Amino acid sequence: MKRTIITAMVILCLLAAVLPSINVSAAAKETKTVRLVVDGTALIYDGSFGKFSFNGKEVNIKKTPTFVFDDTAYINIKKIVLKALPDVTYSFNKKLGRIRITRGDCSIEFYTGSPIIYKNGKAEYTRVAPKFIKQDSDSGNYYLPGRLVFETLGYSYSWDSDKKMSVVKETTATGRIYELHRSGVVLDNKVKPVEGSVSGTLKLDLPEAVTAQDVSITDDVYKNRIFVSVRGDQTAFFESLKIKNKCENCVLQIRDEYRIEDDVTVLTITTQTDSDGLCLLHKDEITSSNLTITFNRASDIYDNIVILDAGHGDSDPGTQNFGIDEKDCNLIIIKLVGKILEKEGIKVFYSRYDDTLIPLRDRAYLGGRLDADMFVSVHHNANNSPEKNGTSVYYSLNNPNVSRGGTITSELMAVTLQEDLIAALGTNDMNVLTIDFTVTKFNNVPSVLIELSYLSNPEECAMSVTDEFRVKAAQTIAQSILKLYQK
Repeated sequence: MKRTIITAMVILCLLAAVLPSINVSAAAKETKTVRLVVDGTALIYDGSFGKFSFNGKEVNIKKTPTFVFDDTAYINIKKIVLKALPDVTYSFNKKLGRIRITRGDCSIEFYTGSPIIYKNGKAEYTRVAPKFIKQDSDSGNYYLPGRLVFETLGYSYSWDSDKKMSVVKETTATGRIYELHRSGVVLDNKVKPVEGSVSGTLKLDLPEAVTAQDVSITDDVYKNRIFVSVRGDQTAFFESLKIKNKCENCVLQIRDEYRIEDDVTVLTITTQTDSDGLCLLHKDEITSSNLTITFNRASDIYDNIVILDAGHGDSDPGTQNFGIDEKDCNLIIIKLVGKILEKEGIKVFYSRYDDTLIPLRDRAYLGGRLDADMFVSVHHNANNSPEKNGTSVYYSLNNPNVSRGGTITSELMAVTLQEDLIAALGTNDMNVLTIDFTVTKFNNVPSVLIELSYLSNPEECAMSVTDEFRVKAAQTIAQSILKLYQK
């Protein structure tokens, strides 16, 4: 009897030891985590462990699954090429840090540690640089943004959120998927390692028949590009031009393209970012014989910098009520705010200038890339209840960034704007709120998101589209920003 009791107790102890381990194991499967080293930084990864399929057939990538960072699926492309894509080539030049993937006339090049890619030969900025990922005791692999790679190569790409799978298929619509660039290359410096701040000067001769009035310059800060438009077809002149002052640390590439419909030759100048990832801005001098462009950091050129963000755009209209698209209302307000600030000596950059859809993460990163003092996003609200109305300003508790020597924070911005808007507009006070919107949480500078009014409320919608409301709202936002600079 005694032996039986002892035996039973031993069994119970063994079960007590085993059962918890079974439960932990089951839970681990539901919340799987692994230790990764990403670009030299150790972290615990608990996101998706993505699968991959090509033309409807799953490819075995269990040892190197797809990882998702910042809403982007990073794939071990080399393994996919070897296993499933016989018409695609993958090469890595360790000395240059260059990863090149080609399929027929399509190609894409990445440079390790750089946000610059070459897509079908054209230099472009992208926030989705290669990631070198090591897991467990393996030697590590370069992982690349899947959608960018496969769509450039002419495949269709989609992410199946239910299966956690990248779905890639061959398509006959290759020409619709990637942009074919037939313009010529005037200058190609390629990506070079950059240390510290970057500055310099590019000098270009102009054709004899061209005057300073025939030259205009515009920017695409979002893509690190400058557009120089010169009257007439000047492609032969620029492609034979020997550039003496190439500004190799500042300029990556210059391409020329003649646009017959406008009778202009457009030089697209793609610029470098410095070692901190900051954009380079420029000051220009145009004469009848040459164009001189001087590059520097935004903060080395301007004392006060604000990013203005008009929410939504293009295929994302925002809330739609009574024939009104929110995206249009947001852009009108933002442009009015910008004009007021520029008159007061503030350098203003816009996340979008027109009806364009800019990814939320790219909007959020723009503040840091331009070394801005603050980021202000304008929206209009909506609710299922047509009675709901009022104004609210949001900021994120997970954005600890400060500017102007610590005098400007996201919270201070939110409180100042909320108080001023309620006083000026007379709208219902919906309070300062803390929510992790992408543009507030992931910003590298103090940032807020304003919900000016409810377009779902008939009376407030009618008021919101009047010139009086829009001008008053823009004036108030601008004055609040100027007040923040004075604190």
